[in-house]
Amino acid sequence: MNDFSKILKKPKSKVLILRSEGSLGDAVLTSGYYSSLKQFNKDIEINVFCFHSAYEYCKILKEIDHLYRIRIKKIRKHRCFIYFFLLGVFFRLKKIDLIIDDNPFEGLNWKMFRYLSGEGKIFNDPTKYPSVSDRVKGILAKLGVPYVSPSVEISPQIKNKINAFLSSNNIDKYIVFNCFGSKSHKSFTPDTFKKMFMQLRRQDKNITVIFPYQPFQKNILKNFYIEDKHLFFYETSSPQDVFALMGNKENILLISPDTSFVHIATLFKRPTIAVLKDIDCYKTLNELATEITASQTNVNDFDIKLFAEALKKYL
Repeated sequence: MNDFSKILKKPKSKVLILRSEGSLGDAVLTSGYYSSLKQFNKDIEINVFCFHSAYEYCKILKEIDHLYRIRIKKIRKHRCFIYFFLLGVFFRLKKIDLIIDDNPFEGLNWKMFRYLSGEGKIFNDPTKYPSVSDRVKGILAKLGVPYVSPSVEISPQIKNKINAFLSSNNIDKYIVFNCFGSKSHKSFTPDTFKKMFMQLRRQDKNITVIFPYQPFQKNILKNFYIEDKHLFFYETSSPQDVFALMGNKENILLISPDTSFVHIATLFKRPTIAVLKDIDCYKTLNELATEITASQTNVNDFDIKLFAEALKKYL
C-alpha cells in the first residue's frame, strides 16, 4: 500500500480530490481539504473534480490549482460515460500522486472513472463518519495532515456591491433571512415566512431583515412580500454575493432552512437559527447556532414557539 503521507511531502506532488456530491453546502464543508493540504505543503498541486452546483464556490478558492467540472447538479448511475472516460484518461496521463475520493459513488460510470484515473493512487477509507466535516478531518488525519479551517476570499467588487447596497439603504445591523432550500419541502413557504417574521417583529420592531433570492426566484417574491420598511429583498447572482452578505460584520444573525447557508454561517462564525428536517445528518457544527427540528417530510412543520424562544437569545 502506498505511504501517501510521504508522497504528500514531495515537492510538487499532485493531489486529485473527487467531489461526487454537488451541493454548495457540501462544497463549503469539504473546503478544509484544500486549506489543510496547502498549509501542509505549499507546493502541492491541488486538482478538484466537482459538479456544476459546487463549481461557482470552488472557483474562488485560491488553494485550488486546477478545477474540473461536469455541468450536471448530481451524478446518476449510467450517465456521462464518455465524459468520465475521457476525463479519467486525462487524469491518468497527468500522473496524479494521490486521489481522495471524498464520498465514493456506487455506479459503473464512477467506478470506471476511478479506475482510469489511477486505481492504485486512491486513498480508501471505509470509516463511516457522523458528518461531512468529521469525514474531512478523519481522512486528513489518516494522511498525516493537520486540519486547517478554510477561509473565503471575497472579491473587492462584490464587497463594494454589498457595501453600496447597505449604504444606499442606510442599513447597519441586519439579519439574513433565507427561505429557500434545494427542494420545495426544504424551503419555507410564504405562510411560514410571514409567521416567523411576525415573531421577529415582536422581538425587535426595527431590525433590518435582508431576504436573499436568486434571479430565477424573482417571479415568486410577491408571495413573500410584507409591508415593512425594514425588509429588503436582495438578488444574489453568485455564491460570492451570499458570502459577502453573510461575512459582513454588520450581519448579526442568519435564519435558514437550507444547509448551504447554515454551513456558510459556520465559516464566518455567525449566530444562526437553523430549521432542519433531519438534524442528526446536518449538524450545524456552529456553537453559536440554535437548531430546530422540523418534520421529516416538510421543513415548514415545526413548533413556532421554539423559533420565538430562539430569537430571544439573539435579539
